[in-house]
Amino acid sequence: MTILWPFEIPIILWIQNFGSWLTEPMRIFTFLGTEEFFLLFLSALYWCIDTTIGMRVAFSLLISNSVNSSLKLAFRGARPYWLSSGIQSVVHETSFGIPSGHAQNSMVVWGTIALGFRKKWVTIVCCLLIFLVGFSRIFLGVHWISDVVAGWIIGLILLWVIAKLERPVVRWWIERSFFLQILLSLLICLLVILTGFFWHSQFVTWNPPALWLENIAIHFPGASIIPVSLADNFSLAGLWLGMLIGASWLHRLQGHIPPPNFSRKVLVYIIGLLGVLIFWRGLGIIFPQSDDWIGYGFRTFRYALVGFWIIALAPLLFRKLNLSAKL
Repeated sequence: MTILWPFEIPIILWIQNFGSWLTEPMRIFTFLGTEEFFLLFLSALYWCIDTTIGMRVAFSLLISNSVNSSLKLAFRGARPYWLSSGIQSVVHETSFGIPSGHAQNSMVVWGTIALGFRKKWVTIVCCLLIFLVGFSRIFLGVHWISDVVAGWIIGLILLWVIAKLERPVVRWWIERSFFLQILLSLLICLLVILTGFFWHSQFVTWNPPALWLENIAIHFPGASIIPVSLADNFSLAGLWLGMLIGASWLHRLQGHIPPPNFSRKVLVYIIGLLGVLIFWRGLGIIFPQSDDWIGYGFRTFRYALVGFWIIALAPLLFRKLNLSAKL
């Protein structure tokens, strides 16, 4: 992609010259492609609107995140403002650029939603969000146009693969014993962790090019590049573990049906988010955050609890409180 960058620089500069008034709207659209937003939105979708589509979107996002993190490390692409001092950026990104995670994840999430609901207005809204999230990354100077296009293409490929494999894989999974499902969940969790350590070993002696650091310092003095985050990798592994076990357990308890009326939906969402905050933020304050095996172990456990709460514990609590629809 490096051969395209010199041609993309004037285009990005032209886009950024649309005016500073677009900065805040673009920050809003870029937020719609973040994991924080997806956590808030997918919880509402899963608990309150359509459990099947919500589950499908959640696991599709996990797959996309896992693929994207490895592809970034394989390509090692610079961000635009790392390479060109003329390109402005209001946010600093510490990871490599290509493929754009925002573009890829948005394609997977909103594409899955469009395919799930199959309504014209939903499809139009999803397509607009996919485009605007990707465009916001270009306007903000954190991605090349080729990064965004690559993210969209990879997201489309993942959508197609998931659509083809979902039914046979799910059918195979639910036919296994619960004990074997737990073992397989632990194996997937371990695989995610080992992948993180593999990539970490590839960057032990790696140093960012001086030009990249010089250009970063223009906008963000003292900031640097962190190619691999083991902490993020253990977080992802924990989510895989908690959500897989949670989905397996909930299936054996006949699943979850969203509340029948708006007031119950709101109450369910509030209770569910309180649980997420307790496990995510509350335990994050209590548990050690050190970059060692103890800290990583507690991080994995915390994120596993978050995933398990969202997928299984919260729906079972809603059932006990007579807030969800009758099975």
